[in-house]
Amino acid sequence: MSTMDRPLRLSVLGLIVTVTASPHPMSRGNQEVGLVETGSHRMFVHCSGKANAPSVILEPGTNDTSEVWSAVQKQVEQFKHVCIYDRLGLGKSDKLAVEHTADEIVADLHQLLHAAFVPAPYVLVGHSIGGIYVRKYAVLYPAEIVGMVLVDSADEEQFTRVSKISPEWAQRIRSRFPPEDERSKG
Repeated sequence: MSTMDRPLRLSVLGLIVTVTASPHPMSRGNQEVGLVETGSHRMFVHCSGKANAPSVILEPGTNDTSEVWSAVQKQVEQFKHVCIYDRLGLGKSDKLAVEHTADEIVADLHQLLHAAFVPAPYVLVGHSIGGIYVRKYAVLYPAEIVGMVLVDSADEEQFTRVSKISPEWAQRIRSRFPPEDERSKG
């Protein structure tokens, strides 16, 4: 699903408010947009909102760009520092010759957040396959994470489980996501 409807956006917004509630006054931060060098690649990031911790990081689903989160970002920036970005190979970020694994995608995000000076701790919000990436991020960098929101998250074992229930359905899913695009493998 590449777009989120209004009830889903409001639900995500409510979860973020709950996870990031702060008793301290919030001050307006600067808006940051652009390409950031991460090793040998450039990645697009757009951060906006209140300059207070934690920072909210919005992770899009399969083949989605940061644009799918723009409506949510506009709501969250009213009370939190929030960032959307394009994974390598998508949107405004550099294209890739070879698809990255989930571990590489998580390492890319980690490099981006540090190169763009996005302050930790983070609340990670993952949609679809983005849910796999934010869970992996939390495992690899637990000291940086204070919360997580999963929005219709994919599961690392979903192809295996679907195959057991309905081989025909699993084949239709696999035809849309051939093995070289199964980015959930790390």
